[in-house]
Amino acid sequence: MNVSDFKKTALIYWPVELAEKEKLSSIIPLLIGTQESFISILRIASKDPFSWITALELCDELYPNLFLKHLCVLSDIGGENLKRFSSELSSDFYSKDFEFIFRDKIYQYQFVSLKNRATWNNRSLGLDGEGILKPCSLSQEIRDVIMLIMFGGLATSINVPDEIEEKCIIGAMIGNIRLLEEYIKHRYIWVSKITGGAKSNKMGQLAQEYIREKLKVYLPEWDFSRKSIPGISQNEGRTLTKFDIVGIPPHDQPPYWGIEVSFQFTTNSVVERKGKLARDRREILNRQHIRLLM
Repeated sequence: MNVSDFKKTALIYWPVELAEKEKLSSIIPLLIGTQESFISILRIASKDPFSWITALELCDELYPNLFLKHLCVLSDIGGENLKRFSSELSSDFYSKDFEFIFRDKIYQYQFVSLKNRATWNNRSLGLDGEGILKPCSLSQEIRDVIMLIMFGGLATSINVPDEIEEKCIIGAMIGNIRLLEEYIKHRYIWVSKITGGAKSNKMGQLAQEYIREKLKVYLPEWDFSRKSIPGISQNEGRTLTKFDIVGIPPHDQPPYWGIEVSFQFTTNSVVERKGKLARDRREILNRQHIRLLM
């Protein structure tokens, strides 16, 4: 089959359903697109530590869970951090208020959701892949987490974990517009760089799953659940070589098929790694009469 024949049946571009799944998994464009609105809210929310609530209500472009997502990304706080914080802080703030200093004044705040024994996580806060695209109202949980991330570093209590003191520092910059804007834009440059590899990895996983599902439709008697082939190793048998997809024929009889999935968007490190492994894998497989598809 030549290239012209292949084009007649091949998909030249990503299928729509795969593109939609990838869109759900990538929030960086959404954050970049609403960055100015996010900065604007913090810029005008300097009267007191609760001014952001009114500012957020007046903003059409941002909604509470997206505003919170901005704070989480900038502070490098993920779902596991939030889950741990809710567990660690619940005992401290069950019977007393959170006290902090904002612009030389002392304020108190009640973490109501912690008093109710709530567990903070990405799903309940609307921060997961699908949830972030659906506007949430300003629930008590979202309000509490926003207050913690913005002002946790300004706490007067010695019981606040070091991680909160180090990461929850955005509130300390409110009122200093220049410092705030520089910090946010610098952080987003950093975030964009580190998420490039994650985006490539996520897209690769989506492509693999898409191809696996198609193979299961066309070859229903085959097994595509494995990642390795018996007897194929690149380290003298200590571990089996991993493939993106392995095709096992009916009755588990050779020949097996090792399938490597590649796509247009990738990073240099992925290209180098794949290229380095490809020749060795092909030689090993060919000696045992096993097909490798790439």
